[in-house]
Amino acid sequence: MVVDLTPQYPSISAKEKLVIPEQVSSNMAQTSGSFNVSPDGFIFDKLKILSTQQQILIGDATASLTGIGIFQGLENSIYQWRVGNPDGDYIYWNNTSLIVKGTLTASSINIPDVITANSFHTDSSGNSWWGSVLIGDAVAKVLNTGAGTFSNITITGGTIGGQTVDNIGYVATSTADAVPSGLTCSSTGISTGSDGSQSAYVILTWTAISTNTFSEYLIRYKKASFTYYTYIPAKTNTITIEGLTPNISYNFGIASVNKYGQQSAFSADISQTTASDTVAPATVTGVTAVGAIQYALIEWTASSASDLSHYNVYRNTVNDSATATKIASVKTTYFIDGNLTA
Repeated sequence: MVVDLTPQYPSISAKEKLVIPEQVSSNMAQTSGSFNVSPDGFIFDKLKILSTQQQILIGDATASLTGIGIFQGLENSIYQWRVGNPDGDYIYWNNTSLIVKGTLTASSINIPDVITANSFHTDSSGNSWWGSVLIGDAVAKVLNTGAGTFSNITITGGTIGGQTVDNIGYVATSTADAVPSGLTCSSTGISTGSDGSQSAYVILTWTAISTNTFSEYLIRYKKASFTYYTYIPAKTNTITIEGLTPNISYNFGIASVNKYGQQSAFSADISQTTASDTVAPATVTGVTAVGAIQYALIEWTASSASDLSHYNVYRNTVNDSATATKIASVKTTYFIDGNLTA
């Protein structure tokens, strides 16, 4: 007798009666779609268990990175797993690495685990650390306060705070730039104010510094007879210092300051006597003299010179200024010469 033991696999609709475990039969019986069992696997609507392909497909997933849903199984000779939308957010394991696209929400992250010493961790408070199981022992960490600790940082390009990365390497240096050289006073002159007051100025120049770390120059100056200096900064290799006293000897020196606040020593001071006013006011004009008994009234036209200090009045018995005698200094435009005798 020959007995046919070849299994028969039915194909029925979900609404047809199928003997299945009681806890799921009522739900299956009311679900539209199809329910199929075959040598290739098990299909119920959007749940597919494909035995020959060693795959489980849920939703619209048809391959590891095709269709929204869940894929788990063998593809291209490797076991893979994916959940989500390949064109949106998803999590994908390709048997080598875990790929997360989109937002990952977790109470904590521990790679590779919570016991390996050389590991990465992020806790529920937002603190992250590397190289240790405990955050207190980590060689690198970033806290939720924004503070970070690293044993070494290598940056190969770009800028930080407006400074190129090449310059950042000098932040902790205690080495200043060179002492500026070639300091000289190129000129000195006189400035006259609208009120007639005068002050002197000097123009200093020196050899420029062109290092990557240079920031500015610091100039010091004082009267030669004084002890303490006045200090002023300069960005270029020349400066005009005003408000000095005319015809006085001054000392000047210069130092450099780098971008990290390190100042060089000052150069040797140079000495310079400031300019004085060597241009006399114009000759007085409009001079008249009226004689009377034992006095004379002298008047003249006021000078327009802004730096005029006063007028000197001279007397002589002959018309010769060279042998005349100075008898007064006045600020007015007249003078009364009294107690004269015949």
